[in-house]
Amino acid sequence: MSIGCAIEHITATLGAELLRNDDWNHRLVGPVAELLLWHAVEENEHKAVFFDAYVASGGGYLSRIFYMTIAGSLLIFLISNNMRRLLKADRVLSLKGITQFIKEGVGHRGLLTLKTVKDFLDYYRPDFHPFDHDTKALEKLWQQRLDLKI
Repeated sequence: MSIGCAIEHITATLGAELLRNDDWNHRLVGPVAELLLWHAVEENEHKAVFFDAYVASGGGYLSRIFYMTIAGSLLIFLISNNMRRLLKADRVLSLKGITQFIKEGVGHRGLLTLKTVKDFLDYYRPDFHPFDHDTKALEKLWQQRLDLKI
């Protein structure tokens, strides 16, 4: 269960940043954009369910952070591998291409911001709970923008 908690935290954190970051969410268009934005809302709506079930079943801190470290490492590997594949397919697999890709994804214009990194690392606090990151107003805003029937 602890790997599920880690994955839920990662997807909720990335989803919140996608909803919060107009540099990114305004680039998305069409039905795929609506799907991704809906999914970002949905990830944040239920971000505590897995965590609460894990805690209620006796899940502990050490297992939780161990599996977050594994999940985070796998995420970095998958992003790096997919970056390589995309750059190779576009025939721009070079130091310049990698630098441009990172520039688009990291920092105030990217999804990996200082806030995102802080939110990821909060998971390592012994007293962490997913609702420590209050995204209710953000969820409500996007429910309205996407005209979601609640």
